[in-house]
Amino acid sequence: MIDVVGGAILGVLLALLALGTAADWTWARWGALVYALLFGIVVMPLWTLAVLIPGRPRSPDYIFTVGYWASLLLIAVAAIAV
Repeated sequence: MIDVVGGAILGVLLALLALGTAADWTWARWGALVYALLFGIVVMPLWTLAVLIPGRPRSPDYIFTVGYWASLLLIAVAAIAV
């Protein structure tokens, strides 16, 4: 249940960042960049090492991982380019 609540909170925060970036709020752009860097440098490498590699990954796991890495790269580039 805690994981579900945490995911919901993260979803709301990401939606606020997206809306703030669309509304050209400067803090939202920096928040998006911090999110992309934090998840790209800390969270995803740990997730890859702790969950993906030992878990006998299959094709949906690889698709999720590549998609998430690509979205983080896209978020970081968009935050810098705006």
